Amino acid sequence: MTFAYGPVFLIAFTLQQIFLFYAIYIIFFKPDDKKTIRKRILEVLRNRLQQGEIDFNGYKKLERDFKNLEI
Repeated sequence: MTFAYGPVFLIAFTLQQIFLFYAIYIIFFKPDDKKTIRKRILEVLRNRLQQGEIDFNGYKKLERDFKNLEI
């Protein structure tokens, strides 16, 4: 039994490999987006505290409220 591999097969095989490698990357290597978003928002709050845009009590209240949110 002989199989002839044409250009359609090569394109389909290449796409399959790309999706496979992407799935492996997502499962094992990609950081959790929720943690990244939380870190960024808390960093923005800390920067505003350092710049004097909010006071310490306001910072603590915003931080507590944010940590209680479900993202």
